[in-house]
Amino acid sequence: MVSININESKIFDLKNNGIKELIFAEDHRYLFHFGVDFVAMARAIYSTKVNKKFQGASTIEQQLVRVISARYEKSLKRKIREQILAVLISRNFKKYEIAQCYLINAYMGHKRKGMFQALDRNNFGLESDKFYLIAALLKYPHPMEISEKWTEKISYRILYIKNRELKYSNYLKAQIER
Repeated sequence: MVSININESKIFDLKNNGIKELIFAEDHRYLFHFGVDFVAMARAIYSTKVNKKFQGASTIEQQLVRVISARYEKSLKRKIREQILAVLISRNFKKYEIAQCYLINAYMGHKRKGMFQALDRNNFGLESDKFYLIAALLKYPHPMEISEKWTEKISYRILYIKNRELKYSNYLKAQIER
């Protein structure tokens, strides 16, 4: 296992910053890789080739590169470029800064770029779950018109994130405290 090269315990110490929820939603090995998650890549390749089911393997760093570069085409060239840039970002910035930058710039849906616009336009009555909602919006961005189907997807995604937090939080905290 790769050890943490940067003490990122403030991710767990800070309340109400959304980064913890982002990690559990998008990249639970975030603190243990350098911008590319080879375990996730192997899982995604296996799933695609054997099960014929597409799964993502992008790290938070790779997602940040995609958002900032605004390059979304599906090509091997883009993916390799994204991985190289993700490694460079990981080497030059703290994990906390990378996650924060991603949350500030990510697409959250109709007229919502970044978590601040998403929070400003939060009209779902989910104040206590607002950072789980932010993390859920990364997978299911806010549509122009809210539908029952979208609301159900968001609710399930929030539950999924909370369950992942229960599953992985003690492990991550133990690794940080080592």
